[in-house]
Amino acid sequence: MEDVGGASDGNRFSGGGAAVACAMGVIGGDLHNPEKEWSDLSTVKPRIELGRKVLELIAKNKAN
Repeated sequence: MEDVGGASDGNRFSGGGAAVACAMGVIGGDLHNPEKEWSDLSTVKPRIELGRKVLELIAKNKAN
């Protein structure tokens, strides 16, 4: 396992040994600056679709 830093809530889970799929949220920047933080809203639907596909794959693998 490699520590790459960041501020994801997934860090707590991965630190305990759980598998974590991270960095699937919308594209944005300046995440630690409340006055400058931004999100590219055109990336919302594609990221939701990505999450849906990942969950489908997980469910399919659990069924096998």
